[in-house]
Amino acid sequence: MGRPYLRLVCDARRLSNSYHGPIMTASHPCPVQLGAGGLISAEWCFDRFRGVLAKLPPELTEADVSRRELLLYPSEPGPIEIYYAPVDSVNRSARVVIVGITPGRQQAAIALEEARRAIADGVEDLEAIRLGAMNPAAFAGPMRANLVAMLDGIGVADELEIESTSDLWAGARHLLSSTSAVIYPVLVRGKNYTGSRPRLLDVAILAAFVDQVLRATLELAPDALIVPLGTRVDEAVASLRLEKRRYLRGFPHPSPANGWRLRIYERNREGLAASVREWSA
Repeated sequence: MGRPYLRLVCDARRLSNSYHGPIMTASHPCPVQLGAGGLISAEWCFDRFRGVLAKLPPELTEADVSRRELLLYPSEPGPIEIYYAPVDSVNRSARVVIVGITPGRQQAAIALEEARRAIADGVEDLEAIRLGAMNPAAFAGPMRANLVAMLDGIGVADELEIESTSDLWAGARHLLSSTSAVIYPVLVRGKNYTGSRPRLLDVAILAAFVDQVLRATLELAPDALIVPLGTRVDEAVASLRLEKRRYLRGFPHPSPANGWRLRIYERNREGLAASVREWSA
């Protein structure tokens, strides 16, 4: 806690608890504005960055994610940096919300390019954000296959009355919303943040994103089953003290690199299936 970029979590919570948040703008239901206060600025939103996105060059690369004009925190480059990406969109009719740790460079670059193109084409603001946030490549390949197998194995597809949860990335996309414990890209010394070094809830700004913005995100989809991916996200969602019937505790990260995935899943499978049934009751 002696390093300069770490602050006491209680300071962030003390500040946020004294703030009731601004009224959301008309352009879209923004969880960042809804959860703003303390360390979280209401200006960290599409409404402010629309003009910035419109001026971005075409064919963006992963390096463009950390462009100076997208930097949110801190005001000067530091070990931990948070950048804007147009992923501040919530599908309020979602029945399932999948929560990762934070968007990586690749996901953020795709979101920036899709939103930039949508703005250039003159689409509505809400549609521009939706196109930016909706990444068809999310959880692609073996990771998605693992995720689908685990969700199907605990009865999520049955409760949604679809053939398989793979349909959530196809014809049943209206049932899905994806977000992150920290909604915007976090880089630690220029690299994608994994949630562990430093630990997510030990850093005041990251803890504030969880306590205020993630909470607001999940409240915007109140009927959805929350699926936290991995231990750090599980801890983050648990810290919000939501109704236990709303989220799956002990759901492993679907990455093939997670060598403990199958063991954790089999150990927790019965309890996860019971949670799904309780949620849908």
